[in-house]
Amino acid sequence: MLFQRLSFLIGAGAGSHTAVMQRQMKFKELAICDGFANFARVGGATFCAFFGGGVWSFAVGEVAMALVDSLLKRSFSGYRFAYSFKLDPVAVGEVRKFIAGILGSNVAVAINTNADNLTIGRLLGTQALGYYNLAYQLAMMPVYALSQVNRVIFSVLSQQDNEGKKVYLCRALEMYAVLFAPIYSVALVVAPWIIPLVYGRAWVDAVSLFQIILIFAYARGFMAILGTTLTALDKPVTNAVINWALVPISVASYFLGATLGGTQGVAIAVALVMGVGASIWFWLATCRAAGWKIELLIQSILLPNFTISLALLLTFTIPFPEHLRAYMQPVILVLLYAVALSIFSKGRIPSLLMGIVKLSLKKGGNQ
Repeated sequence: MLFQRLSFLIGAGAGSHTAVMQRQMKFKELAICDGFANFARVGGATFCAFFGGGVWSFAVGEVAMALVDSLLKRSFSGYRFAYSFKLDPVAVGEVRKFIAGILGSNVAVAINTNADNLTIGRLLGTQALGYYNLAYQLAMMPVYALSQVNRVIFSVLSQQDNEGKKVYLCRALEMYAVLFAPIYSVALVVAPWIIPLVYGRAWVDAVSLFQIILIFAYARGFMAILGTTLTALDKPVTNAVINWALVPISVASYFLGATLGGTQGVAIAVALVMGVGASIWFWLATCRAAGWKIELLIQSILLPNFTISLALLLTFTIPFPEHLRAYMQPVILVLLYAVALSIFSKGRIPSLLMGIVKLSLKKGGNQ
């Protein structure tokens, strides 16, 4: 407990310097800090254990990580805070409101995204929960990667005026749809053979669950971007209110789904309620909070979604030879999507993607 308190004390200012670095767009430096901090934790724990530290080695590792993380972030941020024993009540009130919104939203999200597991475990048993949990974790993998991108999105949005936020958000939503729509579609196509191949034939029941939850996972990406936008608009309380309002609806839908359709019923409830329904709510709430027309935001994702839907329809229609189906379907799907998207956008989206790649390579070369 003493070492834990010490690590919290050492790292007390690291969060503030992290926020400064995010606003300064120093994401490479943040990655360096995280890397060295983790290395310090492992190295400190290993060194202490080598000299007979026993279980105290883990505590030493945590303190070493906090120390390295705090010192590096203080150095990289270059910002020196002015401390005062007399706090500004207005600033404290704003901070409390912001933290309450973020904390309330996170708690509600945790309930919404774990109540399905609780429902299945209590009503349908551990075997059903195992199939569902595997399907859920696999479907959500791309969304976990998106959480890192959202740090960049928040940093950019927080420094834009209202018009700039709208333009950037439309571009971010379009890029998410362009890149992630084919990823989830390929996952939908290859799931029937790749899940049994990797995990064994015993897990074949997870395939249909995985394909259903993909709808929620794809919609969750949009909600993550829109939720970040609400925070950048200084509306974290709105984000929390939406997520808490969804709690009784989601819990009731999970119970109803489990009662009527078993594990697949719960998966369908997740896709429809927490996927489609919650996504629509977030779209409306974001536009209302910012005073934007929802048509502008929806327009940015229409083309990628229409194109991938058409590509999926054609892919499932083409009569592939049975022994080549598993290999040809994902390849043809991606080719159809890329060609159709290039034609429908008149070359705009491929040019945009190439521009982003060139800019990234240029920045990487300069660094």
